[in-house]
Amino acid sequence: MVYDWLIRRGFIFYNIRLYYVSRNCQQNNYTGGFFKNRIKRIIPLYWTLTILALAVFLIKPELINSSGGNTTILHSFTLIPTGNKLLIQNGWTLSYEFLFYLIFAVSLITKSKKLITTSCIILGMITIGLIQPSDATLLKFITSPLLFEFFIGILCYWAMKNTNIRAAHAFTLLASGIFALALVNNNGIIINRVISYGLPYALIVIGMIGFERFFIQSKNNIISKILRLTGDASYSLYLVHPFALAGIAFIVRKLHINLNYPTLLIVLLFSSYLTGIICYKLLEAPLTNFLHKKKAPTTYSQATNSSPSNTLP
Repeated sequence: MVYDWLIRRGFIFYNIRLYYVSRNCQQNNYTGGFFKNRIKRIIPLYWTLTILALAVFLIKPELINSSGGNTTILHSFTLIPTGNKLLIQNGWTLSYEFLFYLIFAVSLITKSKKLITTSCIILGMITIGLIQPSDATLLKFITSPLLFEFFIGILCYWAMKNTNIRAAHAFTLLASGIFALALVNNNGIIINRVISYGLPYALIVIGMIGFERFFIQSKNNIISKILRLTGDASYSLYLVHPFALAGIAFIVRKLHINLNYPTLLIVLLFSSYLTGIICYKLLEAPLTNFLHKKKAPTTYSQATNSSPSNTLP
């Protein structure tokens, strides 16, 4: 069950990303440098880790994408969908993210109507895919129903705009989202995977956002500090966790360690978290700051008061 939830992590990834992009786009006057800044923010860490994955692939290819299929080296760097696997397979979500950034960059010409324009383009592309399906990989990509997750993220922003959710309501939304996910996992997809997973994750995102101000008010306690660090390192955690999972799995097999499921799960989660934090501290934050003339905000507390062009991916 836990694995199924994690394998759908792209849905919540998009919901969170679009919520904060939507919120910040209303607070900042973006310029034509938006798309370039997103590239500078996201690509350096992804390429660095992809080069590491390439080194492993050249030495021991079975450790990369062990589930099978062809692995493309060139498009692991370009992120252009071809139907083949990437050296860092969860990089497929970045392909969709850059598609959104391209759509959003186009919408900048409408100035005050950016989110409405973005939503219309997204829904239009999905509609084209439903009316005129295509077997061409690139066309399937740009008209995929997965784009609806971006729209859900924008809806999350509109739902939360000028709204102060009480803790009880936030908890109810969070619990409802988790319960809905459990139902989908146990009973199968109800409508399609975009709706069945996307809407529960949207409830979870809105519920967690509802708690945000309470954590900000108590920012000096240990729980808030841990959550803030986790938010700061979220991109590193997302990209680097396959390395940690593969490494632990290799060690367990090599040393013939027999761990029960709960213990193995705890070890995998802890090792992934620790590896992500180390990656953020030693690689992501220094890379981000180095590539900007002025020091770019690399923490959640800075990101909430600045443009996402230079902050969280």
